Amino acid sequence: LEASAVRGDAKSQLLLALRYSEGRGVEKDDAKALSLVTKAAEQGLVVAEYRLGAIYERGVGVPKDLAKARAWYERAAKGGSRKAMHNLAVLYADGVGIPQNFPEAARWFQKGAEFGLADSQYNLAVLLERGMGVEKNVGDAAKWYAVASSQGDTGAAERLEALKRTMSPGDIAVALEAARNFKPKPLDPSVNEVPGANG
Repeated sequence: LEASAVRGDAKSQLLLALRYSEGRGVEKDDAKALSLVTKAAEQGLVVAEYRLGAIYERGVGVPKDLAKARAWYERAAKGGSRKAMHNLAVLYADGVGIPQNFPEAARWFQKGAEFGLADSQYNLAVLLERGMGVEKNVGDAAKWYAVASSQGDTGAAERLEALKRTMSPGDIAVALEAARNFKPKPLDPSVNEVPGANG
């Protein structure tokens, strides 16, 4: 693995970085992990771009830098990483370390939601319910709460019940039907899972 990483193989660099960050079979070393993840990310390995965003967001072995986290999450999100889509949306919604931007938050939560990520579905529903960054749409909010709830999100189930009390029976039926018909977009495992993690 080490030899392959030195030769510049991005997947090997990422796998080695994860070993250093977890101290698995090697001495734990956040600086080495950062260096290796950066090399893999700079080669366009989407999973590494997402990991690098997370490192900067949490400040692991490096000063916390939300602007850098946003930049790496954005690259990974554009590459198809649904976790990066969600984390990018959260950064925009929180507006800590980068300017708050609800339309961008809504756009990325929508993408994460369409790929079947329950947290994104819930957060998108909140924005739709409140009209933050998107036009207020209680029916769409109810749909996304129902979809997230069907994945076991108890908060979404509670919000859905509260929302139903403000809706007509017809609107509730339409929202629940839309939720039942929802099919997540297929995920590309090559950009959403650590390569060879199962092997």
